[in-house]
Amino acid sequence: MLTLDLNIPPGLQVHDKGEGSNGRRQGRLGVGHAGCGRGQAVVRHIGSSSGAERHLRFGWRHSRGFAEHEDSGAYSAHDDGAFVSHDGGAYSAHDDDALGAHDGGAFVSRDGGAYNAHDGGAYGAHDDDAFGAHDGGAFVSHDGGTYGAHDGGAYGAHSDDAFGAHDEGAFVSHDGDAYGAHDDDGHDTDQQDEEDGHGTDHNAEDHENNNIIDLNVMANRRRRTFHTDDDKRLLYTAILEINGRGPLKRGVTKKISAKHKVPVRVLRRIWDNGRRGGGVNAVINKRAGRVGRKCVTLDSDALAAVPPNDRTTIRDVAGALNMAKTTVHRLLKEHELCKHTNELKPMLTEENKKARVTYCISNLEPASMPENPVFKDSFNVVHIDEKWFYRTRKTQGVYLGINEPNPVRHTKNKGHIEKIMFLAAVARPRYDMQGNCTFDGKIGIWPYVEWKPAQRRSPNRPRGTLELKPCDRVGMEKSREYLITKVLPAIKEKWPQEDRCKPIFIQQDNAKTHVRPDDPVVCAAATQDGWDIRVVMQPLNSPDTNALDLGVFNSLQSAFEKKMPKNLQEILQKVDETWNEHDADKSNRVFLSNQAVMREIIKHKGSIDYDLPHLKKKSFGRGKLPRRLPCEPEFVVAALEYVA
Repeated sequence: MLTLDLNIPPGLQVHDKGEGSNGRRQGRLGVGHAGCGRGQAVVRHIGSSSGAERHLRFGWRHSRGFAEHEDSGAYSAHDDGAFVSHDGGAYSAHDDDALGAHDGGAFVSRDGGAYNAHDGGAYGAHDDDAFGAHDGGAFVSHDGGTYGAHDGGAYGAHSDDAFGAHDEGAFVSHDGDAYGAHDDDGHDTDQQDEEDGHGTDHNAEDHENNNIIDLNVMANRRRRTFHTDDDKRLLYTAILEINGRGPLKRGVTKKISAKHKVPVRVLRRIWDNGRRGGGVNAVINKRAGRVGRKCVTLDSDALAAVPPNDRTTIRDVAGALNMAKTTVHRLLKEHELCKHTNELKPMLTEENKKARVTYCISNLEPASMPENPVFKDSFNVVHIDEKWFYRTRKTQGVYLGINEPNPVRHTKNKGHIEKIMFLAAVARPRYDMQGNCTFDGKIGIWPYVEWKPAQRRSPNRPRGTLELKPCDRVGMEKSREYLITKVLPAIKEKWPQEDRCKPIFIQQDNAKTHVRPDDPVVCAAATQDGWDIRVVMQPLNSPDTNALDLGVFNSLQSAFEKKMPKNLQEILQKVDETWNEHDADKSNRVFLSNQAVMREIIKHKGSIDYDLPHLKKKSFGRGKLPRRLPCEPEFVVAALEYVA
């Protein structure tokens, strides 16, 4: 028994399966023409072949037809027939018939024609051919056949053929019609004009590419539509209006599906959920709130129970809390966990705390006490202090390109890197009403160095050459010398003219090498020429009360390290450059922070265990910072009681 399925979609494979005693046949037809695309057929053949499996394919042949035909027939036919027939017939026809035709035709024709042909033709041919044949054949016939015949055939014939022939063929032929020509050809299509040369197969390639379907794209397409709760209620109400409360009637879901463009199965599921649940509210989504993986939260109590020495790194915290390191990192980014850098602070005695409170209260305006205490503006105070500047750091971070070599740094001894001590003096900058800086407050910075003659000769310089030597020891004599010869002259030179008659205070720490406030030599030099300059001491163990230690030195150090000096002379040069480039606004912000620090000292009764306050000083703009900060009266009263 043979079975043929007509109206086969383009692009499918054709199988010829035989069923019998362990037998099976499979064949493929791949016929593609302009005007109809590709047509395939599925053939089932019951045969007696034992254990045989044969694959038959139509290919590019030039002689004697194709695929095991004996006498110019088609597809294992005997005599001038088509597609498994006996005598000139086509596919189970009786007499010279093709594919269910009446008389000598092919592929559903009325009178010897083929698939809407005129006269015995096939599939749009002119004269008594079948499927692009010339003479009485159907689907690869004897004379003028198609798909690999000898003479006048189509699909790879020599002469007067179609689908890749040499002369008057179709589908890129040499001379004549292309891909479905009119003369002796199958498939009426447009003619491809070529300039007296060889035809190309670009049209065939284009035709193949147009029929290519990317199955990966189709498989990854999202086909399901998710309906909201309101949409589901609307659809359930529409079904209820037409159907009523009884069983679902025939045709109701089809009608609503065509109206709302919703699949029938979705409508039935919505209806079933509504009936089982008891109404329109039963069709809504059952997922309440957010779904998916729950976020891991931090147990602050569990973290606080871990000793501080066991949570110094992310790995330690993850192990102590039984979390992943990525989870701890996410909590850190979400500010549920914070990293703290702990610094060593001076140990204060009770006398130190009271001295700190007394110093801070002395910096309050006496006229504002005790109702509205306000700090002094500190425009007449010069802060001085010493600082070491090293030639380089032990470790220095830098960003490099992929192929850039690593920079190399050398020193004779990492424990004794070249360094120079500097003495710096800074006052609070001043601005006019328009915010312009009238006094930058940079009194000066001076190195503790000496120029000494070389004691021996060397390959680099002869004996007696002056060499730069850092001071080995800075004692009180050196401090007095620098204070008299450098600090005081710089103050007298740079101080604003309008305040020269007012007292000026030089604040320094309580180091043993510093001169005392009542030093007669310093006092004589400070009061010379009518100046009133006084030396005062800041409280013991209180670097936070000095503007240089509070922030100016940090700013200078950060800028200096970027210059990377290579020797002692370059240290002097780079420090001077850094000092000249230092912005006066930074010093102004540091002096305002000094007032906030003194307020915290009063609030904590002299303790140094407080958080450095943040005032968002940059938001005020250049020269627009407040000159004074207030202090809470209750804290001042409590501090006075503490020191009493």
